[in-house]
Amino acid sequence: MLEINQQMESLYNFNLKAYSYDAYYESPLGKQIDIEEKNCVKKFLDKISQRKILELGSGTGHWTKWLSEEGFTVHAIDIAEEMMAIAKQKNIPNSSFEIMSMTNLKFTDNSIDNIIAITSLEFSVDLARTFSEIKRVLKPQGHFIAAVLNSKSTIGINKNKNTTFANANFFTKEELLDRMKKIGSPKICKAAFLNEKFEVIEESENSEPAMFVASAVNTI
Repeated sequence: MLEINQQMESLYNFNLKAYSYDAYYESPLGKQIDIEEKNCVKKFLDKISQRKILELGSGTGHWTKWLSEEGFTVHAIDIAEEMMAIAKQKNIPNSSFEIMSMTNLKFTDNSIDNIIAITSLEFSVDLARTFSEIKRVLKPQGHFIAAVLNSKSTIGINKNKNTTFANANFFTKEELLDRMKKIGSPKICKAAFLNEKFEVIEESENSEPAMFVASAVNTI
């Protein structure tokens, strides 16, 4: 049986990770990967003129803080109450937090300027509905940025050994692009290449990135 959390809205109960989650970003490997991921996401963020954004699955606010530093006003949502409590304690400027599921966005149609989801779509219990909700609430010409873990990467191949990732739905490049086409015409970036020892390496012809970042502008 899938490890669905008590709210039946995620394939993992992130309340279990609330007080250890940020430690990853302080580890040597976490710091390296974080830089590469942010460089990739920033390529798309810099194209956005309207600096308001909805963050799906914000967790402890690691990316919320960075988005704020990049000049965005961030409304962050998550269903893990303990993760969100930690995020609120960080007092991140120009941010607000709300308990909400990405499969049931409490916003009116065409009301959100931009949306971002960083390694949260993998845990949606209904990905089709999540994308339908994103399409519904996003304004015409609004940007949607999705950063997802690659099922063909070292992390993806070994995900069943990790309790957090075991039931998550990682993406291939083709799967991500197919989903993003429901929003608009996507562009994609690759981030963080790892070898079988989970060491950061340079991109090569046959290497697979740990993460794909895609961006699409909402078309009617």
